[in-house]
Amino acid sequence: MSSNSSDRGIYQIDCRGSVQGIGARPQIAILAREQGLAGAVFNDLGGVKVIFSGSLPIAQVFLETMRSALGDSVALRLTAYDGIELADNIRQIIADQRFEIISSSEADMSFYTPKDTAICESCIAEITDENHPRYQYLLNACSQCGPRYSVLRQLPFDRGNTSLAKYASCSACIDAYEDPSNRRYHSQLINCTNCGPQYWLQNNLDNSVYRSSEAILDQLRVLLTQEKIIAIKGVGGFHFCCRADSAAAVERIRQIKKRPSKPLAIMGELKQLQNYCVLSEKAIELLEQPARPIVLVKKNDQELLGVAPGLDRIGVMLPNTALHVLILKLVDFPIIMTSANLSGGPLVFQNELINEFGADLSAIVLHNRDIKHPIDDAVLQIDANDDWQMLRMGRGFSPSVFDIHFQVNKSIRNDNAVLLAVGADLKNTFALFRQQQIYLSNYLGDLKNVDVYDRYELEVQKALQLHRAKPELVVRDGHPDYQGTKFAKELAAQLGQEKDGSTPVKIEVVQHHHAHSMSVVVEHDLSLQEDYVAIVMDGLGWGESDTNDSYHLWGGEILRVNGYGFRRLSHLRPFTLLGGSLAAVQPWRNGLVLTNDLPDDVKMQWRANLQVPQQKTALVEAAQRLLDRHQQLDDMVSKENNFTSSIGRLFDGVAALLGYPGFEIDYEGQAAIWLQQMAQYSNEFGESIFEEYIQYEAAADPNTPIDWAVFFLKHFSDIIVESADRNGLPRVTKIAHNFHHWLVGAFVGKLQAIAAMDSSLPKKVLLSGGVMQNQYLLRLFKDKLAQVGFEAYSPQAIPANDEGIAVGQIAVAATRYYAQSS
Repeated sequence: MSSNSSDRGIYQIDCRGSVQGIGARPQIAILAREQGLAGAVFNDLGGVKVIFSGSLPIAQVFLETMRSALGDSVALRLTAYDGIELADNIRQIIADQRFEIISSSEADMSFYTPKDTAICESCIAEITDENHPRYQYLLNACSQCGPRYSVLRQLPFDRGNTSLAKYASCSACIDAYEDPSNRRYHSQLINCTNCGPQYWLQNNLDNSVYRSSEAILDQLRVLLTQEKIIAIKGVGGFHFCCRADSAAAVERIRQIKKRPSKPLAIMGELKQLQNYCVLSEKAIELLEQPARPIVLVKKNDQELLGVAPGLDRIGVMLPNTALHVLILKLVDFPIIMTSANLSGGPLVFQNELINEFGADLSAIVLHNRDIKHPIDDAVLQIDANDDWQMLRMGRGFSPSVFDIHFQVNKSIRNDNAVLLAVGADLKNTFALFRQQQIYLSNYLGDLKNVDVYDRYELEVQKALQLHRAKPELVVRDGHPDYQGTKFAKELAAQLGQEKDGSTPVKIEVVQHHHAHSMSVVVEHDLSLQEDYVAIVMDGLGWGESDTNDSYHLWGGEILRVNGYGFRRLSHLRPFTLLGGSLAAVQPWRNGLVLTNDLPDDVKMQWRANLQVPQQKTALVEAAQRLLDRHQQLDDMVSKENNFTSSIGRLFDGVAALLGYPGFEIDYEGQAAIWLQQMAQYSNEFGESIFEEYIQYEAAADPNTPIDWAVFFLKHFSDIIVESADRNGLPRVTKIAHNFHHWLVGAFVGKLQAIAAMDSSLPKKVLLSGGVMQNQYLLRLFKDKLAQVGFEAYSPQAIPANDEGIAVGQIAVAATRYYAQSS
């Protein structure tokens, strides 16, 4: 850039971030004209570019004006124009002293993609104003709100690249599009009642069809009030809905979805929701984000039967479309708004497929705006300290882009090599990498489901096409039987054939828990080349055999990690995985294994005491139920050769021993959530337990695993001694409470023991894995690590569960890739 500020020249401002689809170009054009600048603004693949004529001081003033208008979420960079030759159309515009919005460029390679946003207040004002032309337009949107990613066919984000391309704008919309003073100036998705897509309602009770907004809304009011079940098409797919205060209607939705007890989300206006849950200022702030996520918050005393059975939290959300807003103004109750799918299956988004549920639905509300990328609601949780965590990526948050940082030479930094990470099989997302950016897909589901796997294959191909990406490297998990492993091998072979006809593209394997930990490094913008300690707790992940054990299924690990590799420092003492995959859905199997692994004299005492009738507390009865199956246990265990260090299965086993009521779980983590709730109900002060076990592990041999049996031998004696409280609940909550404190104390104590032997041990600790979604446990870890001199980092925007695996896979593979290139 010229150092002579009086020189006039051509400058460019690159705008990066979530900048397309938010009306940035019209805003920039208006600002430029106000300042008398000549030039042009246009979309490119990665954002928005501005090219204009002026002096350096004028350019810097314009930059600051743009920064103020567009906000902190958009990154701006001012440079002297570095094009080889100014395009003819831009040269002419500057010569004519005009500033114009022009057609898009495909020069940039950034991954930033526009996101769907909820209807804005200005659009709500229009649809509720009887005198406005857009009154009750059920698909109302503007340059600041509405569908973006869900309707996108290809980048850049221009109307012709979306599913709105087939709708020709009427004269009123054209006038608004061309008027700089109008809120829809250059809005790519501009449409109205006269020229845009439309809703209609198909009443399955009398086979009638309603097309006017007034008739649709009246039918919805009547049907919802009568406790009927309806499917409604939204931004990213269909929802099943009914009135949330009808236990009978809620049960019918559960039968349709084949989802016996997994919690359902409710939608309502803020005042309606506050009747059923506790909303802090932070919770309201999260609910009111443009993404309009589902937020898990504490229930209050007024129960909605069947919505979140057995849980102390409930998922709530605010309306995100014009139709949702208008429905809630017609009824005086909140409504169930849950994804239209069978349990474990993909979200239904095609009009023709929703009719397969027709016999179970009183009505279906459809629209003819095609969904190109189905996307579910995002789910967040918030704790008593107003700390929040992403549980499921979704609408308004996905696709996400993260920058990663490692030192490479200049030629490599400009390399356009693409890496693809296929993620994990459970809670799958996939990720792309190019030019030090990670693109993380929206949540897709469990790849063991055939329909989800088909959707996954399609979404990967769509993403590669959308971003003009040809992977040089495919990254997978170490599990040999994952569907993702199969897909990685097939894709690598296909890409190899496309490349030179013979050699498959290379596959990089990244260990599951290493990937979990490195996703935290990416989120917190830490160095990939620095060393960290990682405490990773989850259900199961494929490990690596070493000289000390012969099992592969990990889940309770202390690792030393960086972007290149990892070393296992310690882990939970392994126990038998009774029944293999059945252990993940039948908690009693883990409970039996844990008791069977205790010394014989303890088992004998356990059995003897269980036979004493006067000690029939709830705990004893629960243990007796397990003991009824104990006779077959020895034979079952002797046939098993699977062992695991899984904290997830440990939680399941403890829950079973403390009286978790289910033979099988209905959804992942159900028994562990029950155990967390039990712990939080206790008034016990757990500091003494924590101190006892932190000292125990700190004094123990750092080379030995963390032994859960130590806790069992001491604290499960509470089960077999006399109980003053015959229902046993206080004793259950006390043990659950102490279990959480023991687990944190044992791992932190082991970390201290390792640090005492190795003065080079890093002080930064990464906390990840699905178990770290237990906010009670996570808070304990953060507090206790800080007390002993460690600095903890945990997931927030990237889920701690397997949705974050793909990000970690990319972080490791990219670090290794560029190390080799260097």
